[in-house]
Amino acid sequence: MLVVFLLLIGFAKRKSNSNMRIPLLILVLTVAVIADEDYYKLLGIERDADDRTIRKAFKKLAIQKHPDKNKT
Repeated sequence: MLVVFLLLIGFAKRKSNSNMRIPLLILVLTVAVIADEDYYKLLGIERDADDRTIRKAFKKLAIQKHPDKNKT
């Protein structure tokens, strides 16, 4: 969260083109959401999962989300 706070301070002090302020704000907020994500929950595994389990869960989720593999 400290990184997001520092990014917001930099965003507020920035005196660049006002057309860039909205996309920068969206980027900062996206980083904030991603930073708070629980990746173990996203993968559907326990926090003490071994490397093999993590890789297997990641591959399964990647296939589910891949546009060429899952055409929903």
